[in-house]
Amino acid sequence: MRTAIINARMLIADTWRDGQHLLVENGLIAALSESAFDCDITVDAAGATLCPGLIDLHVHGGGGYDFMDATTETVIGAAQAHLMGGTTTLLPTTVCSSDDEVHQLALALSSAKTSGALLPHMPGLHLEGPYFSKEQAGAQDPEYITIPSPERFKRLLEKAGDVARMSVAVELPGALELGDYLKEKGILAAIGHSNADYDEVLSAAEHGYTHVTHLYSGMSSLHRVGARRVLGVVESAYLIDELTVEIIADGIHLPPELLRLILKCKAHDKIILVTDALGGMGLPDGSEIVLGSKKNGRKAVVDGGVAYMPDRSCYAGSVVSAMGCVRTMVEKTGLTLAEALKMMTVNPARALKLQENKGSLQPGFDADLLLIDNNMRVQTVFVAGKMAVKNGKVLS
Repeated sequence: MRTAIINARMLIADTWRDGQHLLVENGLIAALSESAFDCDITVDAAGATLCPGLIDLHVHGGGGYDFMDATTETVIGAAQAHLMGGTTTLLPTTVCSSDDEVHQLALALSSAKTSGALLPHMPGLHLEGPYFSKEQAGAQDPEYITIPSPERFKRLLEKAGDVARMSVAVELPGALELGDYLKEKGILAAIGHSNADYDEVLSAAEHGYTHVTHLYSGMSSLHRVGARRVLGVVESAYLIDELTVEIIADGIHLPPELLRLILKCKAHDKIILVTDALGGMGLPDGSEIVLGSKKNGRKAVVDGGVAYMPDRSCYAGSVVSAMGCVRTMVEKTGLTLAEALKMMTVNPARALKLQENKGSLQPGFDADLLLIDNNMRVQTVFVAGKMAVKNGKVLS
């Protein structure tokens, strides 16, 4: 089956060009051209912008569903909520919980992926915890925070099945050994909910940790030890060039001026946008949600375009879509659309070592595609060349 998307605005050699055509065959991008293709199905973009599908490395839920509820229905519901927001690849993300709850999510993810439902690609879980600093727990439940001994983390990873990423407080005993193990297994090792200082972050970077989870949220920053100033995770992330950083780009977790500072201090190819969205994504203000499973999770409330803990002591997570993150960066920081898109396509694909087949409009790459209007709103989503979302609805 050959599908052509015609009359699209596309970024070709760093230049936006109108009237472009893209051919899809066997789930892959087969060709790009200014001329028409011989095809079976034609989709007229009518001048809309065609771009790669968005990749979200950190997402807890959406549409009223949390991945930690760990049923086939909730995994499908949360994943499809993000599909409507432009996400074609995502990592379902856990919270600090029991190993058994993580195992149940692994089973539910496997069931959802074989259900026949139209879904974004989900290459594996993101384990956010339970190896965190209690001082930097944020909205995470301290009851489940523990130390990463080899016996514990090997058992957890076995129960979790396919794991694509893990976030860890690298100052904990056993964290460096865990980093070496994650690197050996090809799992993205991230520094998160951590009270580490510069020397500890530097050691972590030498033991497999390459990424920083939601910069500024749940981490140490410049502080004094006696009279001496000590760098925290934030400053270390700037100073260690090799580390990539992710930012929650809802414009609330990090105000626009802080987003601009990050862009000024960190190489743009090392910045990744994430939603860190909870089940409240897509729900109105006042909606009560749960971070984690309904049985063991923590209550939160949606208010003013973000999710708070009930006492308003801290944010519980975002309620933004992936395309909303791109839109925030364009509207609030002055990035071009092309620059912002790279932070949610090319850069996360590289972090997951998927850059050979995802994140770009190139022949041979997966045909995960978006059509967006002039206001950066999602019109149509394709997953592996199949139309999955049209006018805000998931197609059956």
